[in-house]
Amino acid sequence: MLLTEYAEPQSFLHSCMTFLMTDEAANNLLLSSSLSNVRPAAGYSSGRSPGISYFAVHLAGKPVAAAMNVSERRMLLSVCEQPAAKFMGESLGKRGLKIHAVLGPEAASESFAFGFASDSVSTKLSPKQKLLQLILHARDLNPSSEQTSPTGLWRVARKKDQRLIYTWTRQFVEECQHDESPRESEELVHRYLSNRQLFLWEDNIGPVAMAGFSGLTPNGARINMVYTEQRARSRGYAGALVSAVNRRLLAHGERKFCFLFVDSLNQPAIRAYRRIGFQQFGTFSDLR
Repeated sequence: MLLTEYAEPQSFLHSCMTFLMTDEAANNLLLSSSLSNVRPAAGYSSGRSPGISYFAVHLAGKPVAAAMNVSERRMLLSVCEQPAAKFMGESLGKRGLKIHAVLGPEAASESFAFGFASDSVSTKLSPKQKLLQLILHARDLNPSSEQTSPTGLWRVARKKDQRLIYTWTRQFVEECQHDESPRESEELVHRYLSNRQLFLWEDNIGPVAMAGFSGLTPNGARINMVYTEQRARSRGYAGALVSAVNRRLLAHGERKFCFLFVDSLNQPAIRAYRRIGFQQFGTFSDLR
């Protein structure tokens, strides 16, 4: 096996796009993140960020594992066999690469972490969180969910909602123990509002939930930024809004399916997503 590093997303995708597309759903995070640095547009980021590097493991001239290191903070890992993941981890550990976390399919991430730690003297890796990846196909939409929709309407979030959305975003970051700084949250909210990628559910007391989308891949999109205000939880608002955003994304045929990540410990959310048609696709590990 041979490890290759790419300085540019174009060369990385030229080498690995076919490999990543063999499992587009499971590789959606890595695919969308690398594509966002090639073609900024609605649903993508504002362009290439500094400090990003790309890697692939080749066997007999073909990629068998791929990864993206985001500013020495988090390694996004593709679906791959455990030996390839371990080899990549060992190789990068020998290089002294700085990695604070790895996110990818459970078995591959753990193999990568094991290999990386074996060659990095000061490394301490511990499981912080496991994420269930759920996938929704257009044909899986559950019509019966329409009959139990809560009161209220959904709409595109606007500039006037920015303060509220920022507050909810920071509460979400704290609840999920994400490593997102206040400045990053502020930039994220601004980008979602500018691209009209965020939606609110309103009832007679005002906005009660939000949901957005990003992470576009050739055939899919990722639902994220899902949050319900604490006083309005367990009333079906988030589920109804996620269902509405799915319908919007799938309506014109440009997207064939949507993705969504949810903490495996958040059983109420998992039950709500399954009621509207989401099915568990795999388990991802977030190792810090």
